[in-house]
Amino acid sequence: FAFADQTLAAADLLPTVDLSVQDAERAEGTGGAAAFVFTARLSFASNAAQSVEWRVAGGALDPSDASDFAGDRSGTLVFAPGETSKAIVVGVSGDAGAEPDETFVVALSNESSGLLVGRSWALATVLNDDRPPPPPPPPVQVSEAQVAEWLAAAQRMVQHAGWFD
Repeated sequence: FAFADQTLAAADLLPTVDLSVQDAERAEGTGGAAAFVFTARLSFASNAAQSVEWRVAGGALDPSDASDFAGDRSGTLVFAPGETSKAIVVGVSGDAGAEPDETFVVALSNESSGLLVGRSWALATVLNDDRPPPPPPPPVQVSEAQVAEWLAAAQRMVQHAGWFD
């Protein structure tokens, strides 16, 4: 579109939806669900309803899997006319198992024709808050002299007991 010496692109006419949050991290807990909250924002209010789908996927390093989540892992955000923000709440199941920190991504896609997607994802880190198991005891060091001494003692015990007389 051109108006007097100014040209407007489609991006100037459509609201942009961004998953506008800081990447999140929080402890998983040992039971129940820890809520990770992400906010999708429109750059400005639209005069028509707009929608965008969201989905959770495992992150790149030590990715979370389906068993790590409680509740929805996907959905659709619908912005009513005039609305500019919507929350996405992802529940992460707590456990008592020691494991590395895990990551997941919340991604936006399939926006309605009245939207442009800006930043389409946010990274979350689920911090392990469980203690690792104690280390195993150190290996036992036995010298040949100790083995010979134990064998001699065992032979004396067998002879004293008269097991082979």
